[in-house]
Amino acid sequence: EIKRQGIYKDGVPYGPWKDYYREGQIKSEGAFSNGADKPVREGKWTFYHKNGQVEKEGVYRGGRKKGTWKEYNTLGIEVSKKTY
Repeated sequence: EIKRQGIYKDGVPYGPWKDYYREGQIKSEGAFSNGADKPVREGKWTFYHKNGQVEKEGVYRGGRKKGTWKEYNTLGIEVSKKTY
């Protein structure tokens, strides 16, 4: 049973990462980079519902949401869009 998949650099998450639900479905995927005092999310991230449909997706820059983020219901239908 895999919970997380990725690389640690100097003891902290770095580069591509995937998280999984207990049942084995992918929960999220994206990448980490070095922040000022901790690892931060960087680049495109996608989060999934347990049924495999995308829940939300967007881009992080320096650990903060940037640009347009979209959220979807469990059927894959877009339910909201927010710009940061």
